[in-house]
Amino acid sequence: MDKKKYLKNRFKRDFLQYSLLQEDSLPAKEIAEKLYGVIDLNWLIGQGKQEIESLCNKHLSFEKVKVEGKLSNELSQELGYDLKDKIIAEYQNYLDSHSTDEITTAIISKIERSVELQTWSNGIVNMQEAIKLLLERVKNSSRSYGNLYTAPISENDILEKFNKAKENTLLERIQGNNIDDIIEYRSALMEYVRVSCENMLYAKLKEVYASIAIDATFECLQSNFNGLSQYAQELKSSIADCETNEEWDKEYNRLVPTDFYYRNVENITAEHAFHMILLQFFAKNEEWMIKNELLVNGELNVYINQDNIRVQNLLSQIVENI
Repeated sequence: MDKKKYLKNRFKRDFLQYSLLQEDSLPAKEIAEKLYGVIDLNWLIGQGKQEIESLCNKHLSFEKVKVEGKLSNELSQELGYDLKDKIIAEYQNYLDSHSTDEITTAIISKIERSVELQTWSNGIVNMQEAIKLLLERVKNSSRSYGNLYTAPISENDILEKFNKAKENTLLERIQGNNIDDIIEYRSALMEYVRVSCENMLYAKLKEVYASIAIDATFECLQSNFNGLSQYAQELKSSIADCETNEEWDKEYNRLVPTDFYYRNVENITAEHAFHMILLQFFAKNEEWMIKNELLVNGELNVYINQDNIRVQNLLSQIVENI
């Protein structure tokens, strides 16, 4: 075997060991947790609950039981029985303004980005299992939000309280007894609206998680990593065994200076040192990376790319430059 082939094979072995088939990889469960962490729908929960309070303050504030700033024993027309339906319709419009498809698309993009980064950090060995565990976690989240339904006060109870609140006999007007009924009716409306809107919010969250779980991207990623695993095994089998050549190894260490990083970077691993070599190549060959769609909007797009041939081309391009 000549020196050129020896150096190329040495790099291919390092690429397998420190990039594709990393032994020092996080367990699939931990990778899945990191992938799940990018979903983060707390903004929708927070804004959704804030909107409920805003609608309640708008339509059901305590001021609604007053006339000219004073408590009145006459039910305001603004507190009609159909007010609850009006508020719920407004909240539904609010939820509809946050398109499930758009939320899903944005989250899938974040997951893909995280998959790319996690693969650089951990290799491909545990990625298929991690994606499987991620999908299970997403489906469980969808089911969990579906189970959060709380039955609101019955509409018959609200109607009964409404009828009591609007009754206004001469004696009630004189004694002011109807004020308590109006306040109780307003409180019942408030409870009904809050519970109903929260149920709608949880149904929205269930829908979003369900939409994420059935996205075709996951099937593509699984297929992609299956192809990468096959490629890694084929690459491993194609590298011929040969005796160690100390002189050529010195030449390799000059061309691929991972030892330099070991000496000068604290707590660096072999994988990280090798990745720094790869990043140097990517930076020097940015135009080629962009042309081959391995760099998109300044971000690496190597492992989530559905065309495994591009990974092969990447490795070929690197070894040709050794």
